[in-house]
Amino acid sequence: MNIRHRTLACAALLPVALASGTALAAGDVDRGREIAAACSACHGPDGSSPSPAFPVLGGQHAEYLVQALLAYQNGTRADSIMGGAVQTLSRQQLEDVAAYFAAQKGLAGGPPGNRPAGTAPAAGGGMTASLSTIDAAGSLADIRAPAPSPVEPAACPGKGSLTRDRDGDGLADAHDAAPRDAGEFVRDADGDGWFAICNAEQLQAIQTLGTGEGQRTTLDLAVRNTRRYELVQDLDLGGIGNWTPVGNCGPEKNCMVARDRYGFAGALDGNGHTLHNLTVNLPEGGGVGMFGTLAKSGVVRNLALENARVTGRGGVGALVGANFGYVADCRAGVNVVGRLATGGLVGGHAGQVVNCHVRGEVSGQAAVGGLAGDMNGIVRDSSADVRVTAGKGVGGLVGLNTTGKVLNSRASGIVAGADNTGGLVGVNTDALVENSFATGDVQGTGTNVGGLVGFNSQSRVRSSFATGAVTGKEAVGGLIGRNNGAVRNVYATAATGLIGDNSGGSIDATP
Repeated sequence: MNIRHRTLACAALLPVALASGTALAAGDVDRGREIAAACSACHGPDGSSPSPAFPVLGGQHAEYLVQALLAYQNGTRADSIMGGAVQTLSRQQLEDVAAYFAAQKGLAGGPPGNRPAGTAPAAGGGMTASLSTIDAAGSLADIRAPAPSPVEPAACPGKGSLTRDRDGDGLADAHDAAPRDAGEFVRDADGDGWFAICNAEQLQAIQTLGTGEGQRTTLDLAVRNTRRYELVQDLDLGGIGNWTPVGNCGPEKNCMVARDRYGFAGALDGNGHTLHNLTVNLPEGGGVGMFGTLAKSGVVRNLALENARVTGRGGVGALVGANFGYVADCRAGVNVVGRLATGGLVGGHAGQVVNCHVRGEVSGQAAVGGLAGDMNGIVRDSSADVRVTAGKGVGGLVGLNTTGKVLNSRASGIVAGADNTGGLVGVNTDALVENSFATGDVQGTGTNVGGLVGFNSQSRVRSSFATGAVTGKEAVGGLIGRNNGAVRNVYATAATGLIGDNSGGSIDATP
C-alpha cells in the first residue's frame, strides 16, 4: 500500500477522528501483520519505507492510519491503487493493520533501510486537503513581487455620491476610481503595476464587484484575482457588516476538491498600513478569513489586522482561511472561532508564513493553533501570544503539523485542550520543529500533553525548549507529552520532566 501524505484529506486526520467521538475497535497486531504483507513492496515489511518516495508507517499513530485508510475507501482521498487495495477490507481489518504498523519501531529505531533522519519526507498532508508543501527555498521565491512605488493618492476616488452608482457595478461613485466605467474600479496612477486600494469598499470589490442583483461588470473575477494591489492608507472595515472572503473554495464550497483554483492569486502589499474591525461571520463556511483562499501564487505582506473577529467551520483564520501562498511581515489582533483547521492568522496552511505575529484568542474543536490550525507548510520567524482553547490537536502556535516546518518561532499564550495539546504544536507528524520555544502554561485534561509538543510522531524536534507549567492526565511532559520521534538539544523547566512517554523515540538533550 502507498499511503502518501500528500493526498491526505480532511477526514484522514487524527484530530478529526478524535473529535467525532466515535469509539474505534481495538486492532489486533497479529492479524494486522498478515494483512500488512501486501503493503511491504512500497512501505517495507515493518513500515520502515525503503524509499523516500513512501512515508514511514512504522510507529505511526494507529488512529491516524485508520482514518487515512477509511478516506481511501470512501473516496475522499483519490488514488486508484490505494482505493482498490483497501476497498474490500472491513473496519476491523483496517484497525488491525493500523495496530500492526503502530507497534513497529519507525523513525527512531527502524532498520537501516528506513529513511535517514535528515532526508525530506514526501510532500503534502493535513486538513489542508492535498495542498502541496512548498520548501522555503523553493518555488515561492519567484512570485515575491517587487515592492510598489511610493503610494499614489492620485489614484484614489475624488468626491462622489455615496448613493449613486453610474456604471452599475455595485460600487458607489464615492468609492469607485472609475465611476463611469463598469470595467474598472481601481487605478494604477503611477504605472508601477500596483493598483491602489483607497477604501474598504474597493478592497471588498476585488471579490464582489458586479455580483449583486442588477449589477454588472466587464472586469472578470479571474482578472481581479490576479492583480497586484497596494493599500494607500489605514482602513476601517467595520462599515461592511459581514465581509465576503476574497478568494474561496469554489461553488462546492470545498477546498479539498477545489484546492487553490478559486483563490486570490495576485498580491496585496499593505505598505505597513492597518485594517481595523474586520468581521467575517460564516459559522458553516469553509475557507473563512479576510482572504478565504490564497492561491499558490498569492502574496499578502506588510499588513496589520486590528480587532479582527472571524467565525467559520473549517479552514478558518483571520487573514487567510486556506493558505497555499506566501504571507509575510504581518501582525494581527484577533478573536477567531472555528471547528476544524482553525488558526489566529491562517487556518489550513500549505504555503509559507514568515515574520508574522498574532495576539488574541482562538477557539475550536480540533487542529487549532494560535497562528495556524492545520499545516503542511512552513512557519518561520513568527510568534503567537494567543489563548488557545480546543478539544484535540491544540497548539500555542500550530494545532496539527503534518510534514511541515516550524523554524525560529515561539508561542507564549495559555493553551487549554484535552488530548494532543502542546505549548507550541499539538501534533507533530513526520515534521520538524527547530530553534523554537514556548513559554505559556499548557492545561490538558487528557493524554499527550507537552510544554512544547503534545505528540511528536515520527518527527524531529531540535534546539528548542519550553518553560511553562504543564498539567494533564497521561503522557505529560515539560517538553513533549508522547514521543516516538527524534529529539536533540532541548530542555524544559516544568516539574513533570522532559518527556511524558518516550515510546521508542530517541532523546539527546545536550548540544
